[in-house]
Amino acid sequence: MELEKQKLLISYLVSDPELFIKVSPILNVKYFDASMKPAITFIKDYFELYKAPPTVDQLKAETRLNIEHRTSMSRPEQKYAETQLENFCKEKAIEHAILASPALLAEGKHGDIEKLIRDALTVGLQRNIGLDYFQDPEQRLKLLSLNNKPIPTGFLKLDEYLGGGLNRKEMTIFAAPPGVGKSLTMANIAKNLMKQSFNVCYITLELSEEVTAKRFDSMFSGISQIDILKNITKTSIEIKKQSEEHGSLTIKRMPESSTNANHIRAYLKEYEIMKGYLPDVLVVDYMDLMCSNQSISAENQFIRDKFVSEELRSIANDFNLIMITASQLNRGSQLLESMDDLSQAHIAGGISKVNTTDNLIAIMQNSAMKARSEMMFKLLKTRSSSGVGNQFMMQFSPTTLILQCFAEEEGSSKSKSLANYVRGKVAEKKPETKVEHRSSATGETPRMNINTLPFQI
Repeated sequence: MELEKQKLLISYLVSDPELFIKVSPILNVKYFDASMKPAITFIKDYFELYKAPPTVDQLKAETRLNIEHRTSMSRPEQKYAETQLENFCKEKAIEHAILASPALLAEGKHGDIEKLIRDALTVGLQRNIGLDYFQDPEQRLKLLSLNNKPIPTGFLKLDEYLGGGLNRKEMTIFAAPPGVGKSLTMANIAKNLMKQSFNVCYITLELSEEVTAKRFDSMFSGISQIDILKNITKTSIEIKKQSEEHGSLTIKRMPESSTNANHIRAYLKEYEIMKGYLPDVLVVDYMDLMCSNQSISAENQFIRDKFVSEELRSIANDFNLIMITASQLNRGSQLLESMDDLSQAHIAGGISKVNTTDNLIAIMQNSAMKARSEMMFKLLKTRSSSGVGNQFMMQFSPTTLILQCFAEEEGSSKSKSLANYVRGKVAEKKPETKVEHRSSATGETPRMNINTLPFQI
């Protein structure tokens, strides 16, 4: 029965050149029985040379396979042939993926197994050949204005420099040294997007779900972190007041080091089944704690980061959501005297993340700024705007954990804070140490700057 079905499918292939062209990308010799493989190989090679399928006589002479030539096929038969060839290739692809899995499992190549099965599930005919540019420009631009409208982050300066805000199907990375405010920034943007009725999914790879939720408790209630558990009823009331006015927030803890993009994909499908919709915004806190779907040596950080960033961005595209994540800045960034010197080269792991992401925004803070609850932002990369290089200051509340922009008043000390980053760094240096040395000639005690000494103390 199986052989007869395969002979029927091959007869369709040699009888309809258009069908062969359509099916060719998913047609694999290994899907067919051993007795049929020479015929499929010959048909593919012949088509490559002559841009047409061979005749049944040629096929019989070369491979001894005797099939019927169908001089004309009705539209229903053409549709049947297309559907059956597609189903056959998909089923065989899944079958081969399953059969190859035990050997990969024995070698611990779980990422390769996931990729095999995922590729098998996506086998199918490409029925959309692309965008016909001249067909309907007005309708195309109307759809673009509706579907690709930037979504404001709630931070006025950031939205200005990003060209209006964040876009679906794109990824934004916030990069900062440890403890400077990556998670705080992402949580604030998540809250601002929820205020616009967007649904947010927050995946934490570092903190527990409860600790992450407690940060949002301060943002929604205005009660400080240390006082929340002393005011449980008041906190709950304040949160419930705002629940109907905001989009949803789901916080999910996933294990660090072992979570990859396929785990997140599986979770999003479960999320959709349970809730009946997909999130508009996905926050991954943070990408440096993930691993790739591929089997990569732990020492090869550049390739690991490349794959992780590409796999995360692919999720944003496939699920039509805004992807927000974070990464570390390297040690060199903490030695800079000026934000002007901060560049893409200071992201930990190298340029592979930068090449993939749509927006890269650095966050910096010195001890003087930390004492004033200030944070400095600099755009290192944007795809949809000309905002690269722009800097702005923000201030956060230690009580509510809410970030807000400074009011740009003329002459205000806060509006001048951008220039204070260098002065802040200088202020952190140790004061000059005076070394007394009595001159035998004059009897005076000259003052010497320790920085001019030819040795270190």
